[in-house]
Amino acid sequence: GWMDIAGRQIAGRGRLGRAWADTGEDGLAMTLTLPARALSSVGVGVAVCKAVAAGLPEPAVVGLRWPNDVVERESGRKIAGVLVEVRDRVALVGIGVNVRQSPEAFPAEVRLLATSMAQLGGAADRILLAAQIARALDAVSAAPPQEIARQATELDTLVGTRRRFRCDGEQIGGLVRAIDPDGMIDVECADGRLVRLPAETTSLVHE
Repeated sequence: GWMDIAGRQIAGRGRLGRAWADTGEDGLAMTLTLPARALSSVGVGVAVCKAVAAGLPEPAVVGLRWPNDVVERESGRKIAGVLVEVRDRVALVGIGVNVRQSPEAFPAEVRLLATSMAQLGGAADRILLAAQIARALDAVSAAPPQEIARQATELDTLVGTRRRFRCDGEQIGGLVRAIDPDGMIDVECADGRLVRLPAETTSLVHE
């Protein structure tokens, strides 16, 4: 496939139509075009998480928040995001990573929700990070699905926590029981119901 890298991104788009911008040239914005079934969405998230962790002095401080956010484990602040769209049997894999941003670089409304590799002690070069992500994607594409599922579970930050989600205009809260490799999340509600929510139409409500 092809890999396109933006030196500066001002009109990027995240999941569910959210904006993703890097007007200060401190982040990595890249899109890969791959055969539609070359990589699962979860597999892409695992690869990006591993590449980001490799550029930090303490790799264990980052994890994967369903469906595809790379976050600082303790605070939940977002470091990277992934958006996969399929068009005409081609997967467009969009990846955005906060690399060198200071806290003041983020808009006030997301300052407490985002962080960067630099803030976590990393000193990654954007192009070297892109190459590391490409290598991680290569490794993930060669791994069997059960191994990707195992790695995703190992990196997960939501299972066992109580969270609220918004799906199709409705808010659903409860204990996160499991993450399905195909993109579903199982939530046990207060009344004992087990609800399965799809990644395509579900977002986490940030407390």
